Amino acid sequence: MKVILLEDDQAYLHLMTDIRKLVKDTIKEIKEQEKSEKEKKDEDDDWVSEGIAKQILGIKGRSKMQALRDQRDVEFSQFGRTIRYFKPSLYEFLEKNVVKKRNIHETRRKSQPNMV
Repeated sequence: MKVILLEDDQAYLHLMTDIRKLVKDTIKEIKEQEKSEKEKKDEDDDWVSEGIAKQILGIKGRSKMQALRDQRDVEFSQFGRTIRYFKPSLYEFLEKNVVKKRNIHETRRKSQPNMV
């Protein structure tokens, strides 16, 4: 067994600072890895939570999600209080409600009076 003897307090403090930094960096790396794995799992999952569904649709309130469920505008599954939304139906809802931009030439013709 080897024993390391630190005669200087500064050397000890420097060593402890390095160890703390290494531990913090390792913990941060593990958390980032877990977060990216969770995000990847969520991307692959066709059924998403209400929070993710609200993010996809750009909705903040729960009442709007309730209205979408009541009107059957989006597909969902409910077991008890847990509600999951079918991700493709959320994107389908967005596509169905796209407002197309106007053709600039048509807009000008309508606004100009006939010059006859």
